[in-house]
Amino acid sequence: MAEDERMVEIRMMGLDFSFYTDASDVELEETVALVQDLVGVKPDENIGTIPMGKIALLACLNIASRHVRLQRDFDQYRKNFESRLRNLSNEIRTLITER
Repeated sequence: MAEDERMVEIRMMGLDFSFYTDASDVELEETVALVQDLVGVKPDENIGTIPMGKIALLACLNIASRHVRLQRDFDQYRKNFESRLRNLSNEIRTLITER
């Protein structure tokens, strides 16, 4: 366990979870809220007869889908940025050689 890790407890889908984390309180709250949003269950709401594994898998698929989308968007942003940087560099080079 790292020095800055601490034991935290959360309640989700009617179950209590305890684990160690080095995440800040704000990061932990945002993470828990995101997972709750992804699984569509309030913190104290019981999941009934839906198998926990199925809920976890659906949340993982949702997270993976967001990751793939963000990676695709980032790759496109990087290509556009590199192209703009190349164009700017060429313009600067042209201006310098014209003097």
